[in-house]
Amino acid sequence: MTTLQKPGINQVHTIDKNKAQRTAKPQDSRQPLFMDITSQQRNLTFVHQENDYNDFDTEVLLPHRQSRLGPCVAVADVNGDGLEDFYIGGAKGQPGALYLQPNTMVFEPSPQPVFAADAGLEDLGALFFDADQDGDLDLYVASGGGGAFREGSKQLQDRLYLNNGSGQFSKAAAALPRITASTAVVEASDWDKDGDLDLLVGGRTFPGMYPHHPQSYLLRNDGGQFTDVTKELYPDMERIGMITDASWTDVDGDGWEDLMIVGEWMPITYLRNQEGQLQSMPVLEDKGIRGWWYSIEPGDFDGDGDQDFIAGNIGLNNKFHPSEKKNLHVFCNDFDSNGTPDIVLSKHYKGEIVPVRGKECSTTQMPFLADKFKSYASFASSSLEDIYGADMLAEALHLQVDNFATVYLENTGSGFKMHQLPNEIQLAPVNSIVVEDFDKDGYLDAVLAGNIFETEVETAAYDAGKGLYLKGHGDGTFSTSLYMPASGLFAHRNVKDMALIRLGGQRPALIIGNNDSSPQVFAWVADRAVQ
Repeated sequence: MTTLQKPGINQVHTIDKNKAQRTAKPQDSRQPLFMDITSQQRNLTFVHQENDYNDFDTEVLLPHRQSRLGPCVAVADVNGDGLEDFYIGGAKGQPGALYLQPNTMVFEPSPQPVFAADAGLEDLGALFFDADQDGDLDLYVASGGGGAFREGSKQLQDRLYLNNGSGQFSKAAAALPRITASTAVVEASDWDKDGDLDLLVGGRTFPGMYPHHPQSYLLRNDGGQFTDVTKELYPDMERIGMITDASWTDVDGDGWEDLMIVGEWMPITYLRNQEGQLQSMPVLEDKGIRGWWYSIEPGDFDGDGDQDFIAGNIGLNNKFHPSEKKNLHVFCNDFDSNGTPDIVLSKHYKGEIVPVRGKECSTTQMPFLADKFKSYASFASSSLEDIYGADMLAEALHLQVDNFATVYLENTGSGFKMHQLPNEIQLAPVNSIVVEDFDKDGYLDAVLAGNIFETEVETAAYDAGKGLYLKGHGDGTFSTSLYMPASGLFAHRNVKDMALIRLGGQRPALIIGNNDSSPQVFAWVADRAVQ
C-alpha cells in the first residue's frame, strides 16, 4: 500500500509498486445476509433455453429484443403440505417446470404431462390462485413472445391449469376467453367483492410491431369461468401500453383494492377502484413518471399505515438520460412505405430532435436513406424532421419518456411523492422486487434484481446488476451496499424474475429466474446458518 498525504495539485505523482509497504489484507468478520444455496439443489436441473430468434433481423432499430423476456417464477404450496413450491416458465419449445419442496429444504421436480403438451408456447407470466374456489391453488400461465409469434396466433393463448389438491394439474381449456396478445403479467383481486378472484392480464409486447400497445384484459371470475369485461370496467385498458408489472393494492384505504400499473414507454398508472369500477387518477401530475418501468411492489415503508411503492426502472447507467426538459422519444410509422412499421428513437440535441441511431443502422432498416443522405456527415447534421418529414412524423405513433430512475413512491394520503433511490440502485434495470422484513426489525426491506443483456449493437448491455439488498429504516429511507460479501447476493445473470419462497416453512429465500440459464436460490442466513 502507498499512501500520499496532502498530495500537491497540478503535478505528476509517481507510485512505485516496488517501494510500496506490505500490508495485511483486511478481514471482514461480518456474516453475509444471504447465501447462494443453488449448488445444494442437486435435483434443480431446469435450465431456461431461449429459442434461436434474432429480433434485429426484421426490427433493426429495436432498443432491445422483445423475444427474451422470460422466464417467469411463481410460488405457492400446491400440494397442501405446508411448504411452498415453485413454477418456472419455459421458452418457446420448452415446457415450464414445477418443483416441490420436501421437508429437507431442497426442491424436487414434479412431472406434469400437461405442461409438456404446451411446450410450443412461451411462458412470460405465472400466478398461483384459487380459480375455482375448491380450496387449492391453480396456475395461470401467460403466453407471450417477440417477433417469432404473431398477434392473434393460437400460440399466444393463455392457459389455466387446475390443481387436483395434491399438486397435479390439468388444463381447463374452456375456462378462459380468447387471448390474442403477447401477455406477461397476471394479477388477481376480488375487485367486485363477490367472493372470488378476478384477473388483470397485461399485454407485454405487440410481436413485430414495437412499440405498439398490445391488448390487455380484465377477466371477471364467474364460478371458475372467466369473462372479458374490459370494455365495461375500464375500456382504456385494452391498449393501455406495454405492461411489465402491476399490483392490486388498496391505495386510498377505502377497503377496495386499486390497481397500479407500470410498463415500457408508460407512465406509472394509478386506477382507483370505485366499488367495482376503475377510474384513472393522477400520479405526480404526470411529471417524471414516464419511463421504461419493469416492476412495482407495494409496502408500508414509512410506517404511516398506508401503502407506498417501489417502482423499478431501467436505471441511470445508460447513454440516454431523459428528463422532463429533454425527453427520449420513439416514433413508429411505415417511413419507407414498404408495408412494415419502422421505429426511430430520438433525443434532444442543440434545440432539435435528432435520431439516436446512426446512418448505417437506420439505412439497413430504411434503404431510402442511402439515396437521401450520401454521407454520414449530412445524416448527422440533420434533424428528425429533415430525415423523415414532418407529415410522416405527425402520423406516427409517438411515445416519450422523461425518467429512467428507480424510485420510491411515498403515499401521502392525498397523492404520491416521488423519491429517487440511491445511486447504487441506479446501476442496472430493476426487473423484479421482493419486499419482506428480512431482518425482523419491524421495518420492510427489499431485494432488487435485474439485467438486460439483449440490447442492440450500438448500446452496451445493461449488465451491471448483481442483486441489491435494501435495508428499510421504517421512515421511507433505505440503505444498501455494493459490497457483495456483506449481502451474499450475486444475481449477475440475465435476471428476468424473482420470487420469495420460505424454506422449511419459515426461512425466507429467493428464487431467481435467469434468461437462457439456470435459476438461482439464495437463502436468508443472517440469523442462523444453513442446515
